[in-house]
Amino acid sequence: MNEFARLHANHVIRMSLSVQISDFNLTSFCHPDDT
Repeated sequence: MNEFARLHANHVIRMSLSVQISDFNLTSFCHPDDT
């Protein structure tokens, strides 16, 4: 895999992870009783 493809893959993974974390934090904030 070339450097650009590797960097792009890392960026996509990082973006999707941050989106998941944001959704999780929003859910926790809106529904603090849900565990």
